[in-house]
Amino acid sequence: MSHARSVRSPLLFPLTLLLAASLALGACGDDPEPEDRPDVENDAGPDADVGPDADVDPDPDADVDPDPDVDVTDPTDPPEDAIACDERMPAPPTGERCIVIPGSSDNILIRGTILAGGEVYHEGSLLLDDQSPNRQITCSGCGCADEPEAQDATIISCPTGVISPGLINPHDHITYSLSRPQPHGEERFDHRHDWRRGLRGHDQIDTSPGSDNSHEGILYGELRMLFGGATSIVGSVGSGDADGMLRNLDNTSYTEGLSGVDVLYRTFPLGDVNGTLRASGCDYPGIDDESRLSAGTYLPHVSEGIDPEAQNEFRCLSGASGSDLIQDNTAIIHGIGLSARDVALMAQRGSTLVWSARTNIDLYGNTAQAPLFKKFGVPITLGTDWSASGSMNMLRELQCADYLNRLYFDETFTEQELWEMVTANAADAMGAGDQIGRLENGYIGDITIFDGTDRLPYRAVIDAEIADIVLVMRGGEPLYGDASLIEDLVENEELAGCEMIDVCERDRRLCVELDAGKSLSDIRSAVSSSAYELFFCGEPEDEPSCMPFRPNEYTGLTDTTDTSGDGIPDAVDNCPAFFNPIRPMDGSTQADTNGNGLGDICDPCPLSEDPSCTGVDPADLDGDGEANETDNCPVHYNPGQENTSGDEFGDACSPCPETFLGDGAACPISIYDLKDGTVAPGARATFEGVIVTAVAEGVSFFVQVDPASDDYERAQYSGIYVYNAGGSVEPEVGDRINLTGSTSLFFGQIQVANVENIEILESDYPLPEPVLVNTSAISNDGSLQEALEGVLVRVEDVIVTDNTPDPGPGQGDNAFEFVIDDQVRVNNLIYTIDPRPEVGDDFASITGVLRWANENSKIEPRSELDIVTGPPFLATLDPSPLFVSADGGTTTLTLALNREAEADTTIDLSYAPEGVVTGPASVVIDAGQLAVDVELSSVTPDAETTLTATLDDVTLSAPIFTYNSASARQLESFSASTQTAFIGDQVQFDLALNIPAGDAGATASIEVLPVETTLTYPASVTINAGDRSASFSLTFDEGAGDYTVEVTLGGDTLSVPVTIAEPPSELAESFTNFDGPGNTYGSGSFEADAGFTWNYTGGRLVDGSTNADYAIDGTGLMFGGGGDKSLIAEGIEGGISSIRFDMMKAFTGGANRQVEVFVNGASIGTSQVFGNASGADPTIVEFFVEDINVSGDFDLEIRSIAGGQVTIDNLVWTAYLP
Repeated sequence: MSHARSVRSPLLFPLTLLLAASLALGACGDDPEPEDRPDVENDAGPDADVGPDADVDPDPDADVDPDPDVDVTDPTDPPEDAIACDERMPAPPTGERCIVIPGSSDNILIRGTILAGGEVYHEGSLLLDDQSPNRQITCSGCGCADEPEAQDATIISCPTGVISPGLINPHDHITYSLSRPQPHGEERFDHRHDWRRGLRGHDQIDTSPGSDNSHEGILYGELRMLFGGATSIVGSVGSGDADGMLRNLDNTSYTEGLSGVDVLYRTFPLGDVNGTLRASGCDYPGIDDESRLSAGTYLPHVSEGIDPEAQNEFRCLSGASGSDLIQDNTAIIHGIGLSARDVALMAQRGSTLVWSARTNIDLYGNTAQAPLFKKFGVPITLGTDWSASGSMNMLRELQCADYLNRLYFDETFTEQELWEMVTANAADAMGAGDQIGRLENGYIGDITIFDGTDRLPYRAVIDAEIADIVLVMRGGEPLYGDASLIEDLVENEELAGCEMIDVCERDRRLCVELDAGKSLSDIRSAVSSSAYELFFCGEPEDEPSCMPFRPNEYTGLTDTTDTSGDGIPDAVDNCPAFFNPIRPMDGSTQADTNGNGLGDICDPCPLSEDPSCTGVDPADLDGDGEANETDNCPVHYNPGQENTSGDEFGDACSPCPETFLGDGAACPISIYDLKDGTVAPGARATFEGVIVTAVAEGVSFFVQVDPASDDYERAQYSGIYVYNAGGSVEPEVGDRINLTGSTSLFFGQIQVANVENIEILESDYPLPEPVLVNTSAISNDGSLQEALEGVLVRVEDVIVTDNTPDPGPGQGDNAFEFVIDDQVRVNNLIYTIDPRPEVGDDFASITGVLRWANENSKIEPRSELDIVTGPPFLATLDPSPLFVSADGGTTTLTLALNREAEADTTIDLSYAPEGVVTGPASVVIDAGQLAVDVELSSVTPDAETTLTATLDDVTLSAPIFTYNSASARQLESFSASTQTAFIGDQVQFDLALNIPAGDAGATASIEVLPVETTLTYPASVTINAGDRSASFSLTFDEGAGDYTVEVTLGGDTLSVPVTIAEPPSELAESFTNFDGPGNTYGSGSFEADAGFTWNYTGGRLVDGSTNADYAIDGTGLMFGGGGDKSLIAEGIEGGISSIRFDMMKAFTGGANRQVEVFVNGASIGTSQVFGNASGADPTIVEFFVEDINVSGDFDLEIRSIAGGQVTIDNLVWTAYLP
């Protein structure tokens, strides 16, 4: 066995010799001494004579005479601090960087400079076993050539090669890899929503080309990373096909054989895809539940920005919202807007930072304070983000971090630490640290060999360019590299799958077709022709800069007066050697948490106020002398541990120091403070001693401040809505309770949701008196609407003015909602007035809770006791107008009340002028009846009169026209069901006469222009005797164009123009971007395939690995069985003419499954009831509705309206172009 020796001599030898040194990984065997001879036993060169007559020196310690065709390098001096293995190794032919010497077994021995964790092995070796496709390392460092398995192994000898673990990219958006860098001039942003959504006066940044989640699109992004030396990626691949090439660590189907790696990638952990910004409070659309932590690694985007809104995201994900997601398996992406205490909290919890420096600098002119993370011991990894604003590969990201480290962070990080950010640290953070990321025994052979000819070992990786990548292997199998190496490593019959390509003037082979089944030309032809290039041989074209810059703040340029380039002169800079500009989140000064004059980034003890502190103690992060485990405020300096309430939180960090906070408790606040704006919604809170005033069973309830309590001030701002669907405790009206939950602003209504605890203190408690108020005061814009929302109110002497009001946003048709006094709606969340009141119905009073919902103010009555009605009134007179024949017989007119008569009711009738018709002067509606018929006759043709019916103060009128057989019939109207249609559509045409047709009926001729049309249509249409109207239909299947349809009767001709267009395009939703909760039902939002935003309630994720039994076609959305369950998008462009999607029963219960769809709030269809038999049922049920024909921007809602769980997927709708 060989013997290792440590060398720590000064670098006095020539630079070229030093930079040509080869390294090797952790020693194997019992003898630590390095061997003094090369491992070329038995003349293993390609032309060696190894037959039975070959000369073999039997002395194992003797020098071996190598094959004359294989040169052997002499040992060279190692770099400083390297371990010298002094193993001579075969030299490659001229012009090559490595040589492959085939062996008779499937083991592989790699020789060169080995980067093995904390050691550099000069002229070392690495032995891989024969277990393809994921070969494991069985020896690394010195002496691996002496292992028995090495004797017949294939040798890869790279005397000037630096052998590293394959690079790991823990942050990319790989479906956006086609995008070219998106310039934005000098504009810099404060938060990601500024550029994502174009908020706060900023321009929006889009990708170009856009997203591509096809197999080819994903492979395109993986190849770009492969050319830069990467073997693993976390790319938010979703349900896309990522088979082959790189390991995709965030999809268990595509880790290429890793075990137990489960990364949950969360781009919007706050559900804020719609651009929600909060400087305080945690009122976000849908904060991840702690169940997300059940994944191996929880990987959320957090605090991407430099303003208070960015920092607030971390606060709400670290416990302030009730969800504490910063744990030891959490790796946060970006982490720009964090304070020293935030970083210290990450350290205490064992979390990791994924640093994406280039994209941060490009978008915000600033980045995560990496030295601060190191100071507290938070591991750091590097990720590219995406090509639109970040690095195109890991080499460029590593060089950006190195650049910042040298010029702006006072060389805080060693070269080894930078290298670890893209290898071991990344593997550890992604939960794969026991399988990849290191070249040690038992690890899988994910390996990249770099050309170290002119560089020191770690510099060979940090400074590498595309041309310096010699070979990339995944699991010991070659994926890409110098052509000669691939040709010697891949079997001849498989070599065709490794195509020859020219990369930076060197022949390479790329095994993408062998590994992924697609050739490079297949991939290129399938993606956009304007996709950003796969590689550049120098600095990438239009690459975003890594130099910090913000207009009118700093340029990033350094000089003798501003050493760090942060725009603050050294004379007043609290960290002159470190880049630490003032961020909006910092206020008006550089961050200095302990106020000692040293900025956090350079202060040896950022949290400690002890002047003798010289460095952060990992066991006492705040330096107050109390160990983290027992410190009641571990990231707040409080040596006295003051604790007024005696709970587990010290006064220095308690949100309410005077209140004892038990396990899971929240600070008490008053409804007044929340509703009047004193306290922003978003925090967890406890409301003590409040009274339940109304209950919507199974859904929600309302509470008010107790008028008898000391806290009572007034009725205004004293009530609030509580969403409690699925709650384990459902209080009753009259219960006095303590309530704990999360406060939020839900589409304009301040409410309590995520109820954690309801403690019923007493029942049958007196309710607050309803507030008597005018309807105008509580209308949408009423002076008391906001103050009395959630409060019991009463209105008196009101009348129904609209009993079919238009639905509000997100609301479907409601047959029982109506409007009173043209001011406020009366709804049926709790109690339904049935039958629905008619227009004109009056009420002595209506009592209920005032509620803001669907952008309307509504009174919610609780029972029939809240409704006091007036007497019945005359509601309808039908038909109107009325046509009476003068040829004999009678015609019937019907009068009806709004509800059944309470007693015999007389209605007075009058005619003006008199004598045209004959009829009664009054009629009686009998008690218990709703209507009465009036019989009318006439002997006077071609005359007109008006009938008037009167009951109390209600008067209704109808015009009456008389006619006989001799009366002239004329065309009065002609119309089409639509004047814009598509090829193949059928259009209905309606025509009407001025009076009913005579005994022979009336026939009108039909003509379609232009006259040369080939359309098939009837020659005429007949209006039957006694009718006034008729209709006919035409199918426009000829082609696009303008048509005119005419009808002629006698001398009258009427026409309608019709425009026929090409059929509209289809749009689809694959739910690829939906990443909702997998084991609970939640609310949130996600980006649609078409770019708009979906908002969902009561939904959960289904895909190939989550709730897979109920998946239809990859990723889908499952609605729960209780509470609100809907998928809503507002402002979808292009109109809609038809919609279809697939549904399937989820879980096994026997409840009904049924879905209803709304367009612009109006129901356009309800599915069949299905899935109500006990047991699983994989039957796919299709929902399909056509002829919706809504143009322009529209709102779409898919709502689950039954009690059973249902999955939806494969949503497709057709645009409508009028």
